[in-house]
Amino acid sequence: MSKARQLADLGNAYSDGGISGSNLIINGSMQCFQRATAATTMTNTYGAVDRFRGFSNGGGAFTGEKYDMTTSEIAATGQYQALKMLVSTADTSIAASEYYSLNYRFEGDDLQQLKYGSSSAQSFTVSFWVKSDTTGTYFLTVDKLANGQTAYRIPIEYTISSADTWEQKIITVSPTAGSTSLITSSAGAIGGGTGHGLSLYWGFAWGTDYHGTNNTWSTSYGTNATANNWMGTVGNDFYLTGVQLEIGDTSTPFEHRSYADQLQACQRYYSQIAQGAGVCTTTGTNLYLSVKLPVRVRAVPSVSQTGAMTVNDGSANLTQSSASINSYNEGGTLDSLFVSLNNFSGLTANRPVVVRQNTGKSITADAEL
Repeated sequence: MSKARQLADLGNAYSDGGISGSNLIINGSMQCFQRATAATTMTNTYGAVDRFRGFSNGGGAFTGEKYDMTTSEIAATGQYQALKMLVSTADTSIAASEYYSLNYRFEGDDLQQLKYGSSSAQSFTVSFWVKSDTTGTYFLTVDKLANGQTAYRIPIEYTISSADTWEQKIITVSPTAGSTSLITSSAGAIGGGTGHGLSLYWGFAWGTDYHGTNNTWSTSYGTNATANNWMGTVGNDFYLTGVQLEIGDTSTPFEHRSYADQLQACQRYYSQIAQGAGVCTTTGTNLYLSVKLPVRVRAVPSVSQTGAMTVNDGSANLTQSSASINSYNEGGTLDSLFVSLNNFSGLTANRPVVVRQNTGKSITADAEL
């Protein structure tokens, strides 16, 4: 095969989304909903879809849930799932200090190729598919977190033109937008490590305390433009899928990844564990359990239970009277958990046990940013 033919085939693969690693967003196809698939409140929490969280301050609220695309929607977007958000509590008057948005967070190490903090700082392009019953002005805000450096932000407006219609938005973020040198100076660097280094915000409403200038780096979150205030009416909807961030000033076809790959990437930040092995304590009311995590996590996780667990000690299945768990660091390992499950009765002291998941119940490990 000639070199010209090899290069042509490589170009075709790139155009068809065949080259992996270009999309720096995890779960941009909205494939993974480990926490919940039904409508769940997302007020300052990861309430539904993995890696995307609600970020708000005010009296209003919105929910998130899994949305399965119709055949025609798949044909239009190339995506088969989306995040569906609904206003559950309206806020008709946004106070100066209030804000509502959807947030995605990056580790500092994952964006060092942007070369922020130098004259070689790179542009990047965010593309996504969006649909809403509420048309008008929205904005995407990039927040270059401090993480040991100086925090700078840039809000960029976009418009939803037609109600209830999927539209693709492509937004390029320049390091010198607004003719500023904030990002190309040394203070523009993104702090490295596994800490929070950069955020994206899909803004629904920002109070005047956070207003800034469209497409200009500064210290503000929002814009001076009059947004549509999506939060103003209960039942307003907002759908998002096909989210991609690429280095450079152009957008390429969406990089599709398998569910297995996406889930593994999400489990670096959050996972649910259904079973493990351990030993009963001498009291017979609790047990020590060692759990192997699915992947190495970002940081030592916080551990909780979503419901009572059942164990088998070789003679019977026994269930906790109520969920109660204590977590031990075990030397700061990022690969496994060592926990104590409490509130059992009838355990035989010092006997090995196997823990299994009750329906809908599990141990969770949370290492989110």
